[in-house]
Amino acid sequence: MIDIRNSNNFYYSQASLSTFLKCPLKFKIKYIDKIHWRDDKLDDISESVEIGKDFHLICERYFKKIPLGIQKGSIFDLWISNIQRFIKVNDKDTYLPEYEIRINNEGIRLLAKYDLIVIREDGKIEIYDWKTQKKKLEKFELENSIQTVVYMYLLKKMSKKVLGQDISEKDITMIYWQPTHTEVIKIDYSEEKYKAHEKYIENIIKTIQNYDFETELSIKDNSNECRYCEFKCFCENSQEI
Repeated sequence: MIDIRNSNNFYYSQASLSTFLKCPLKFKIKYIDKIHWRDDKLDDISESVEIGKDFHLICERYFKKIPLGIQKGSIFDLWISNIQRFIKVNDKDTYLPEYEIRINNEGIRLLAKYDLIVIREDGKIEIYDWKTQKKKLEKFELENSIQTVVYMYLLKKMSKKVLGQDISEKDITMIYWQPTHTEVIKIDYSEEKYKAHEKYIENIIKTIQNYDFETELSIKDNSNECRYCEFKCFCENSQEI
């Protein structure tokens, strides 16, 4: 079996980095052993995921100015109406929905798929991420989340190549939007954050690259994460849940 860590075709994402930080065993099972299956006990979570996927598709259609294909009066109709009021599409700004950016630099392979990038006429850049879960998110949770770190860092790092201009950190903002809540969470960027994020990401990837999953494997004791893990039958924590 080929170890994905040695493959130039494998790029680390915020999801894979987050998985390793939470549980190296789960990272090994999911990304190295490539074991995937659906847990029938998690039907409620699966339904929530499907709703999220459908909403992302509808938002992509909206920003590409193509028919939405939604039923009037449905929950998606309500949500997209809120989006339309929140972000009005115009001809002066550029909209990049479901946009992917990758980097492969000295073994640091990283990718991010953005729900939406908006390039404003004044040169400012806004990163939008749709969060459809019912639980209200808090800014302090998102400020230093691995998603925020990866998304803001990668956009800045690749701005000249991808967007055609070297964007200043202070001109980048990440905005989390939940259709079930009225508040939006805005996170500003800075040169200090960018430098710190670069070191943080590189350290995580290098740790994974050099990690000995045969002898160093550790199982994180996180009952909340373990309770909803599809691989809980593989680890000793499953007996405690």
